[in-house]
Amino acid sequence: MTARVTAGAMMGWQASAPPRLLSLALGLALAHAGPTHAHPLDDCRCSALRPHVRGDLTCDVAAYDFSWGNKICAGILPECVLRPRDAQDVAAAVLFARRASLDLSYRSGGHSYTCNSIKPHSVHLDLRSLRSVALRPATSGAGTELVLGPGNTQADLLDALAEGQMIVHGQCPGVGAGGLFLHGGYHTTLTLKYGRGNDTVTALEVVTADGVVRQLDDLHPHDGLWQAMRQAGSSFAIATRIVVKVIDDFPADVPLDLPRVALLDLLDNASHTAGLPGYFHVNGVDLLAVSASREWENNKAWLEEAIGRKLSWGETARSKLMATGSAHMSRQLGANKRFGNSGEIPYSVSSQDAYATVTFAMAMECYTPEMKAVLADVPEHRDPDTDLGCYLQITSTYLEGMVMVDFNCAYDSAFYQAEQRKLNQRILALCPKVERYYNTPSSFLGARDYFPNYDELAAIKARWDPEEVFRVYQGIRPTGLPPDTYEFSRPYTRTRSVSDWLHEKMWDVLARTVLNNK
Repeated sequence: MTARVTAGAMMGWQASAPPRLLSLALGLALAHAGPTHAHPLDDCRCSALRPHVRGDLTCDVAAYDFSWGNKICAGILPECVLRPRDAQDVAAAVLFARRASLDLSYRSGGHSYTCNSIKPHSVHLDLRSLRSVALRPATSGAGTELVLGPGNTQADLLDALAEGQMIVHGQCPGVGAGGLFLHGGYHTTLTLKYGRGNDTVTALEVVTADGVVRQLDDLHPHDGLWQAMRQAGSSFAIATRIVVKVIDDFPADVPLDLPRVALLDLLDNASHTAGLPGYFHVNGVDLLAVSASREWENNKAWLEEAIGRKLSWGETARSKLMATGSAHMSRQLGANKRFGNSGEIPYSVSSQDAYATVTFAMAMECYTPEMKAVLADVPEHRDPDTDLGCYLQITSTYLEGMVMVDFNCAYDSAFYQAEQRKLNQRILALCPKVERYYNTPSSFLGARDYFPNYDELAAIKARWDPEEVFRVYQGIRPTGLPPDTYEFSRPYTRTRSVSDWLHEKMWDVLARTVLNNK
């Protein structure tokens, strides 16, 4: 992508731009006119941006702590990294990237399984610097709102709530607030009663492709931008502040994450009653979540009951070693009771580092014996040429009367890409109308598969970002440009440690024992 700004567009922007951004325009002009005295750290093309932002700008990207959450992003290095201090810094960076014909990339506070948040040789905005969070009375009507920066994680937000308060959040404490509230935001039990995360957004502050800071809400929709930001936000603007509804008077004794069991047919008995229904979770061979207890002995008792016998000495030793040697992510990030119970036996002990997903929400009537047979067959498919695994998750509580199916596999495995295509075709043959959740993009599905109103969103994109300043993998493109499979190159070579190997082998023994006894 090569971004362009015409002279007329720059003049129109200057008429309403703040002084700090006007000085940026002058600085950019001088930078293009000839060399200036360089800052000692200015060794990249972003140097001209430094005097015009208050946040930290670094060109030493090789030493920067990105903390991506998966190894596959390592080695994808931008030209520079800006940790903006406010929306004006973000606006300055957007205009700079356009004027300098540099790609723009940006991340909120969490992780991206497929490295959607980073592009090589780009101006990269690390929005983890925008991490404020505060409660306030609702500006419209009764109730409470949470005002937050996109750099927060879900754990940050829950920690800010008072007793008896709740927000719709994800299952993982490390999920970034920006991604969740701009791209859906399912919760296993909360969504059915309170909606998805993006349904709870009441206001946004965003920076658009013209470098203008705008306030969005129901009274200020800005020609479709308000609607688009809560469906595919990263394609349309950069959110610098998000306001969401708080659930007040939330019952403290309601379980948020009920025990998970490895039985596909339990969904036959699922019932949607008033309040928060139960949650059923089915994992595949490699990632079988066997209990929701934090106590290892409880997990062991559950496992023995599931297989109808006592664990052998060897199985007990292997299970205990996993439990003591691998802390669950929620514990590593700071345990929070609002996430519900998470098993001491870890969800994932595989060393795969990035995932692609085939995710469906299907009507309960589609969950026929034929569909169950298709899904029951999935965990048996394993890449024969690698040590990589997948997991299959099935829930009945995201949407009333719906079943959610999530098949997560290693992103770079050609074998699993083929398996996901097969599963996609088999499910659609049995249930042509499904809803997809845009979270971890598939390796073969496009934006049209995720957004049934794609053409409407493309028209909004054409109005607000015709030059695709904000372009993301499998995102919304302007009207007239076909949805693509735009991807970055991933200079990643997968390695396995001895610990990785031991974990995978031990987990395989336990998981296969359970499945073989069902």
